[in-house]
Amino acid sequence: MRKLLLLTVSLAAIAAVGVPLGLSAGRFRPAEAQGVPPSPPATFYGTVSGVPAGSAVVAIVVSGSAAVTCGKGTVVLDGGQTVYVVDVVHESQKQGCGAAGRAVKFYFPGGTPGSGGRLAAETGTWSGSGPVQLNLTAGPQLTNTAFVPGLSRQ
Repeated sequence: MRKLLLLTVSLAAIAAVGVPLGLSAGRFRPAEAQGVPPSPPATFYGTVSGVPAGSAVVAIVVSGSAAVTCGKGTVVLDGGQTVYVVDVVHESQKQGCGAAGRAVKFYFPGGTPGSGGRLAAETGTWSGSGPVQLNLTAGPQLTNTAFVPGLSRQ
């Protein structure tokens, strides 16, 4: 019994000294704030014509010659209308995404592999977080172009 009591007291003393040492040595750290949260997205929404419900819609932010996929959604039927909603993230969440004045294009991928998708005829402008109504019309189907390397004799 005495040995058990002595062992318990010894373990408690080691814990009492070891935990503070671990904290001061940087092994255990309390939770720390990670900084400011990212800016909220811009939510583009509206009616869609030219594509069926169930189609995917992809938001592409264009800045100069760079284009980045910054949001995805699905076209759905709501009250008899074909509509979409896409959250387009701010550049603080993904490099190259939403920032004031950047163009936002919308792409409807083809339903089957190898079929070209469609770009919306309309282009939005990212002007800050919050809702942005933009009704879309799907443009003509894009064609896939395959490049085959040429062989030459030299």
